[in-house]
Amino acid sequence: MNALTRGVLAAAAMTAAQGLRAADTMLIEAEDFQFHGAWMRVGDAAASGRFYLHVPHDARDSRYDAVTRVTLDAGGDYAFWVRSRDFAQDRPKMRRFALRVNDVPFEQEAGTHGREGFAWQLLGRRALAAGDHLLVLHDTARAYGRCDAIFITRTDKDPGTLSGAQLNRLRVRPKALRVAEPEAFRSVAVDGADAATLARLETPALRVTFASGRDPQGKPWIVRRTRLLSAGAWVDLPDAAGGETLFVQHAADA
Repeated sequence: MNALTRGVLAAAAMTAAQGLRAADTMLIEAEDFQFHGAWMRVGDAAASGRFYLHVPHDARDSRYDAVTRVTLDAGGDYAFWVRSRDFAQDRPKMRRFALRVNDVPFEQEAGTHGREGFAWQLLGRRALAAGDHLLVLHDTARAYGRCDAIFITRTDKDPGTLSGAQLNRLRVRPKALRVAEPEAFRSVAVDGADAATLARLETPALRVTFASGRDPQGKPWIVRRTRLLSAGAWVDLPDAAGGETLFVQHAADA
């Protein structure tokens, strides 16, 4: 048995001795979140995975959230711990952010331990079923919160009592969520040669015209054309867009 194998077995034995199993406990590094939103990946030798996520000022809108999926092997009562960066001598407990599980935040916010450097905080417990759950990091204070990692466990273990090697053995990389691209609007060729103008909106510099038309199958459509006055000439907006087709949902005489 070589030294590397002995080291791996020793780390596994130490983790088992702490009463932890992969089915009960996992570590999610913040930088492993699938979607970072406005949160930035920052390198730091003191961070558990050498990186953490740092949220910029004024990113409280939910579109700036960091989001990922976590998969639990078994249902149960899970404790959620967050490791964050604070500054004991510079506005301690101000760099707050929320952890949301399935869009429900814990009452306790992270980033409020008040110690110098990175430290763990227990945010609370949550009864969860086996399967997929959504984790969200949400800025609440506009004070540059810093999230290093999330520790999820069905045990009473404090992650602050575990070594870096033990925590690394529990590290799980979230399964990627499938991103559904928005469906492109189907382009339809409409015969507008003899189309009747239905309506027109016009200003000295802008014309929006709506005209009736039918596709090759005879289905009625509305064609909208937008033109902008530029250098004395009317040009399509956007450039060379031509007619934009709008589906007719109902027409009394169709």
